[in-house]
Amino acid sequence: APEIVRGLLADHGRLLLVADNVWERAALTPIRAALPIDAHLLVTTRDERVARDVGRPIELDVLSVPDALALVAQVIPDLSPALAGRLAQAVSRHPLALEIAVGDLASHGRDEWAGLVARLEADMTLGLALDGAPLDDDLTRVRRLEIVLRYSYDALGRAPDGATLQRHFRAVGCLAYEANFATDAAAALWEENEVAAQAQLNIFAARSLLRRQARGRWQQHAILRGFALQQQGATERDRWPERHARHYLDAMAAADDAQRYYIMAPDLPNLRHAFTWALQESLDTAQALLSHCADLLRSQNLGAEYLRWADRVLAQAQHSGSPRAVGQALLSRGNALQAAATLVVGADRGARLRQALAAYDEALHMLSDVPLD
Repeated sequence: APEIVRGLLADHGRLLLVADNVWERAALTPIRAALPIDAHLLVTTRDERVARDVGRPIELDVLSVPDALALVAQVIPDLSPALAGRLAQAVSRHPLALEIAVGDLASHGRDEWAGLVARLEADMTLGLALDGAPLDDDLTRVRRLEIVLRYSYDALGRAPDGATLQRHFRAVGCLAYEANFATDAAAALWEENEVAAQAQLNIFAARSLLRRQARGRWQQHAILRGFALQQQGATERDRWPERHARHYLDAMAAADDAQRYYIMAPDLPNLRHAFTWALQESLDTAQALLSHCADLLRSQNLGAEYLRWADRVLAQAQHSGSPRAVGQALLSRGNALQAAATLVVGADRGARLRQALAAYDEALHMLSDVPLD
């Protein structure tokens, strides 16, 4: 509740609160209500209506020429100013496009730089997007980014073992949106050992196709993730989400069995992603994720989310599961109702506990009619 958040923040003195990537004006109402009197709100958005509602809008366009040259110099300080300027101009000084292009350039030898910049300039001058359509004035910036993404993806293919690098880049797209991940997740997706996976992740980071995070974790920009998903074939779109879900279920089960469930907190976005896939594709996997994530969700004060997961599993079990699956789902819902009674602010604790007892009773009835294996 906003007033609770405001109370928690009130004693911290001056604060800057950032609401990142806001698309709906209504989302700002509870955020504003939660602000203490000495806090300032900074909102980032790509929606002009939201920007106008916030207060004083500051439009962030493409990089200035000095900033673009500074970005290039951070990565390749030996690149001549003239060549750096041509590179920046070729991608219209788009920040992400320039970062990707510079990362690709840095992976080649000095004697190749001029030729690679010329090739990128030619691709841009041709003015074709990934679908072969001419660049449109209103979409020029987006289409130019697409060309750079395609350029960088094709450059991966020209590297030693390029087909494998391209395939592994596509596979990373099945990870959760704007979530970071550990090396072992990539290794599981690629069916590689962690040493080999680490080496390939380093290649992607060097080309600005991934970013290194703290403590051996990695993150893929949302635009790059979308591009990777677009390149996947039908078989890959079936295979990789299953590997993703299996990896995170195994990791969560191991942590839960060792009573170290809390180490999986950074992976909650990917656990949610795996759970969403499992609801559609594997009720057993969804049931197992719900069971093993229970303590983690409780420890993060996510009682309401825990209950939503349980409700969705129960609905799926009732739709397509066996009596045993329904009984197990009812047991999970009883556990989730108990957690929600304690953790959800403003909940009717007594009502939730009575609902939990009813779920246990119904589960007992369902499971008593199921013969033992």
